[in-house]
Amino acid sequence: MVTLDDIAKEVGVSKVTVSNALRGKANVSKEMTARITQVARSMHYRIGARSVAARNLKTQNEQTQGPISIIAPSNPDIWTAEFVQHCVNACTQAQRQVFVQYVDAQAEFELEQLANQVADGMIIAHPTLPDATLQQLVLHRPTVCIDRLAGGRDADAVLTDSDRGMQNGIEYLVSSGKRKILIIDQPDLQEHQNQQNFPDLQKPQEPQTQSTEQHRQVNEQEQAQSMRFSALLHERKLSALHTLEELGIPTDASSVITVEQTRDAVAHAVSELGNAIMQYDALACLNDDTALGALQALHRAQLRIPQDVAVLGFGGTQLGKYCYPELTSVNTHIEKVAQTAVRLLINRLTDEDNWMPTTITVPSSINLKQSA
Repeated sequence: MVTLDDIAKEVGVSKVTVSNALRGKANVSKEMTARITQVARSMHYRIGARSVAARNLKTQNEQTQGPISIIAPSNPDIWTAEFVQHCVNACTQAQRQVFVQYVDAQAEFELEQLANQVADGMIIAHPTLPDATLQQLVLHRPTVCIDRLAGGRDADAVLTDSDRGMQNGIEYLVSSGKRKILIIDQPDLQEHQNQQNFPDLQKPQEPQTQSTEQHRQVNEQEQAQSMRFSALLHERKLSALHTLEELGIPTDASSVITVEQTRDAVAHAVSELGNAIMQYDALACLNDDTALGALQALHRAQLRIPQDVAVLGFGGTQLGKYCYPELTSVNTHIEKVAQTAVRLLINRLTDEDNWMPTTITVPSSINLKQSA
């Protein structure tokens, strides 16, 4: 993708001058603005400028405003699906058009289309979107990132409180008498990737061709995206372990089980523990999806929940109300996260000249139900 640096180098001016010109600032001459705009278009840079969107809001009526775009993964989890719906509701309340794009982070064509879409602003709730793509998108139009930062670029961010939230969850389990808590963690992605890249170090090395080099680069990209996807879950696991230690409860290798973070995988892993599950009095899951899998496995083992084994989820999704028993979960207040993101974006579109990048962390709480 073409960047402001590329345009600046082609024109022979600074990156700041290019940014100001494309944003319609008066401190750049009309001649230079025309030159920069011409070069940007010739390089296929999408001029969906933030200032253009702001001026449109001031000069057009509500019916002619451009839409707000919400970017989410092609296969969203429960939390993301609910977040998207709350965003749509908030945009509708604000009388703003909205469309949702479910994007595959590995599909180059889909990623290219993001920069060329017609939208006044974006809300990005896509944890595996490559950093380079994210940093490019925030140059095109006002953007709010959910649970990630845009590498210091000029974008707003709304974060959920993973660290404090998990701390509260573990403290609640301990306060209710739980002492042997099993944390259901994700696999070690770095070790898994190394095993994929180097399955047999004793084999002779093949001469590196262009195709193998491309394959290596793809592996590195996939690893980076997987590690980014794991960042929130990793923070939650570390917070859980730290909290247990702070409360004087020793932890060891038996305190954590690693499994793919899907309902089926967790249900299978918990079932495979067999009678060993009885040494634990609580399961701490890193999201609500996996907590539902844990509940399923405990039901199959005919264990009482929470009398034999309690279950804690993370997210506070609506689905927790429809399982048995109802899921006790760290509530990240999805609706408030969505409303905050929409408010930040509309405020920026309305008053671009006075905008300053803002990061807001939404506090969490505990949904006390019957599973813990």
